[in-house]
Amino acid sequence: MRPSITFVRIVLCACLAVGLTCAADAQAQAPAARGGSAGPTRKAIAQPATSQSSATARGAQRASYQEAGAPPGAGELPAPNGPAVVDAPPGAQPYYDYSPVEQTWLDNGPAPMGYGGGNYCGPMGCGILGGLWVRGEYLVWDTKGMYVPPLVITSAVNNIDPVDLHLNDNGDLGATDPVRILYGGQQVNSDARSGWKISFGAWLDNCQSFGLEADYFTLEDGNDSFFRNSATGTPILARPFYNVLTGLESSTLVSFPTAVDGVTYRGSIDIDTNTQFWGAGARGIINLGSNSGCGTNWWNGCPTQTMSRVDMVLGYRYLRLDDSLRITERSTLNPGGAFNIRDEFGTENTFNGFDIGTMLKHQRGCWSVELLSKIALGNTRSRVNIDGATSITPTGGAAQQFTGGILAQRTNIGNYQDDEFAVVPELGLTLGYSLNPCWKVTAGYTWLYWSRVTRAGDQIDRNLNPDLFPEEANPQTTDHLQPRFHMVHDDFWAHGLRVGLEGTW
Repeated sequence: MRPSITFVRIVLCACLAVGLTCAADAQAQAPAARGGSAGPTRKAIAQPATSQSSATARGAQRASYQEAGAPPGAGELPAPNGPAVVDAPPGAQPYYDYSPVEQTWLDNGPAPMGYGGGNYCGPMGCGILGGLWVRGEYLVWDTKGMYVPPLVITSAVNNIDPVDLHLNDNGDLGATDPVRILYGGQQVNSDARSGWKISFGAWLDNCQSFGLEADYFTLEDGNDSFFRNSATGTPILARPFYNVLTGLESSTLVSFPTAVDGVTYRGSIDIDTNTQFWGAGARGIINLGSNSGCGTNWWNGCPTQTMSRVDMVLGYRYLRLDDSLRITERSTLNPGGAFNIRDEFGTENTFNGFDIGTMLKHQRGCWSVELLSKIALGNTRSRVNIDGATSITPTGGAAQQFTGGILAQRTNIGNYQDDEFAVVPELGLTLGYSLNPCWKVTAGYTWLYWSRVTRAGDQIDRNLNPDLFPEEANPQTTDHLQPRFHMVHDDFWAHGLRVGLEGTW
């Protein structure tokens, strides 16, 4: 079972709270590091000379300083370059206490980017990330919908001849007045929906030349439903199909206001569709080149550190797309009895492939931008399941069960499988802002394409032989055995926005 969206939102909120706490602690511990000054500030602590031994010690310090080559006239121990914040009072010996961040600056130059937007330039070392990183993101994505052929029709007038209750005969699956399509003839489950993604990785060396990364994402299920009940025969309800015996469009009645050939029709129809999409991957990161230096801040033109790097990504890609379509018809014929008819179509698509691409990254002070471009080559395994059943309860009799419904008959019911070569290119753009050395907020866009899939609605064959409808005649029909199964392929895409929080250690 995939983790719920609510759980992930709670985790992201908790991470944000921890990040803000980390930012507050970092500011309390190293105010100078983020103040944008030219160097670390000094702290002078007054220590009153209360004894002869203290004075002797100070004299020894002065002597040692003069012997080391102090300039003429120097009378006290020197302070590091930069203005003293507090002057020592008379009789006090100044000394300087540096924070860990300040001492790092003195020993190794300015800290890596991510410590804040200080206006300074200096060496950056081999990279910009720590040894481990985790990024959680909230997704709002659109996906390509599933096409569903016309499944339910009606009439704008009640006095229509049942023979005229059908789609156009020209093959465009349209309807001409007074016939109306109530459901189908368009894509479903194409609306934007939420999701989440988690990525995590680690560098394998100090210079961040080689690393490993993995990710998992999922979207909320796409659902679409239709229900219409006609207990009085109004509105008219019918299920359209192409009659292979006559070569014309036709329909089977669910509900009609007047008796047809002495039989009244009353009933309802219920349709449910579902689409699920998720994926995962694991890859190695190989640095192809990087450089760092000093540039100007995008906002105020002040000096700041810059870094650019190009990485190659090589790894494994997994994607999963599932569709389902269920049609349930409940009708009562008088005379005749109660009919409960079910048609089901389902598809499962699994992609396994080799992933290769590049990742470009540029950082300037606290701001960063990443561009991901990659393509996966592999196999799509598509599975199709078609099932149908009819239950007939004659008036005053017991229920009888039959195989097949309307669109799913003994001629196409079954489980089918197919393997096809597929490509999955992906593009991503991510903007980031470092809150402190540990945490960064991100926002980005992703576009993904899948070249070979099957969708449930495409597996419906509208070419039907009404003689196969339950209860089928005995002996069974041997001519015009339709509907038939033919696996229909399509492509798929998904794209949308991401916002997240990244932690680095």
